[in-house]
Amino acid sequence: MLIQFTVGNWMSFRDRANFFKAINFAKQFMTRSPLPDRPISIEPFLLHPDYATRPVLFHFELLVGDDIYELEFALISSKVIEERLVKIFSSNEKILYHRIEGRPDPQLHTSITSKLLLFAFEGTRDNQLFLTNSVSQNIPIFQNVFQWFDETLVLVAPDTRFDALEHLVSGERALFETMNAILPTLDTGICRLDGKDVSLDSLVFSDELGQKIKEDARSTMTITFNNKDEKIIVTRQEAVS
Repeated sequence: MLIQFTVGNWMSFRDRANFFKAINFAKQFMTRSPLPDRPISIEPFLLHPDYATRPVLFHFELLVGDDIYELEFALISSKVIEERLVKIFSSNEKILYHRIEGRPDPQLHTSITSKLLLFAFEGTRDNQLFLTNSVSQNIPIFQNVFQWFDETLVLVAPDTRFDALEHLVSGERALFETMNAILPTLDTGICRLDGKDVSLDSLVFSDELGQKIKEDARSTMTITFNNKDEKIIVTRQEAVS
C-alpha cells in the first residue's frame, strides 16, 4: 500500500496529533458525508489571519490494487469548491472527473459513458463529495477508491495504546525475543521493551481501588486498570478466598 498525502491550510503539522486529525477528517468526510444543510467541520490554519477564509485543500496519491490514483478536493465550511479524480499510468494520466463549483457537469472522461453518474452528480449536495454520492447511489465506477478510504485506510491515533502490549513484553511469549531483535532497526529510539512481575501489595493506590481489584479478581483472571499515569495489569495466579 502506498499513500502520499499533502494538505494545505489545515493547521500546524508540527505534531503527530494534528496530522492524524487531518487524515481522519478526510476519511470521515469521504465515507460519511455531513447531513443536508450541515456545515463541513473544517478547521482553518489559525496562526495567520489570511488563511481564515481560504479553502482547505486535500491531495492524496494512493495505490489501489495495481492502479495509482490522485484524489484532490478543496472545501470551505459550506461547500466543496473543487474535486478531481485522476488515474495515473506509466506514461500519462487520465482525469476521470473534475468537479468545479458553478459548472453544471462533472467533466467526465470520454471513456466514462454512464448516464447514472450524471444523475448522481445532479443529486450531489454542496457539502458532499461527488465520489461519495456516486457510491451511495450504487454506481460502482469509483467504488475501489471509496473502499480504500473506508476499509484499507486504518488510522491509529498518536495516543492510542496497544492493549496487548503489556502481555507481549513477557519473556514467556514466543514473539518476545523476535520483537526486541527487530525493534532497534526501526529507528524509533527505543532499543528494547521488557516487563517485570511485581506483587499487588507493592503498588500504591487508594484503599477503594485496592478493594475493587480484589473483588474483581474473584471472577476475572486478568484485570487491566489505569492508576494515575500508569496502566497496570493484574493477573490472578491462585484462587481468591
